[in-house]
Amino acid sequence: MEREGRSLWRADREALLDALLSEYRGPGGETLWFYSLNPPGRVAEAAIESRVSHQNVVISGDVAADRLAPWRTPTQVTLYSTGEVNEDRLEVVAARGADDGNVEVIVPDDVSVFQDGWAGDLPIAHPTQVIWDLMRLGGSDREEAAERVRAWLLSH
Repeated sequence: MEREGRSLWRADREALLDALLSEYRGPGGETLWFYSLNPPGRVAEAAIESRVSHQNVVISGDVAADRLAPWRTPTQVTLYSTGEVNEDRLEVVAARGADDGNVEVIVPDDVSVFQDGWAGDLPIAHPTQVIWDLMRLGGSDREEAAERVRAWLLSH
């Protein structure tokens, strides 16, 4: 916080974002990996369309980054869900892990990931969660996408 006047303070949003990203341990929970021949954006749309009542689903990873700060074609999608997803409706098959899959489904312990917004027709995780997921997944393309989402977030 920086003092701007006698009783006025201004938050250093960039420092707060950096502190959150460096200290956040993640949402925990169970992670399942799947593979789909469909584009990740289509899988995300199918996940939203196939939700059952009272099931919350938000999008993160490459697809969410592309909706917030378009830069490259998404190759992966992270779905946070309060319940299992319908593999048939998503047109996915089980994968052994991140190296074999392009669809990550997380049923998190920390439900704060569901504090979502909307990007077009998709509910997405908070941009800070999107940045964290991109950095966790790794790779230079995702690091650059995370920087673009970060710049977008700090400009809004």
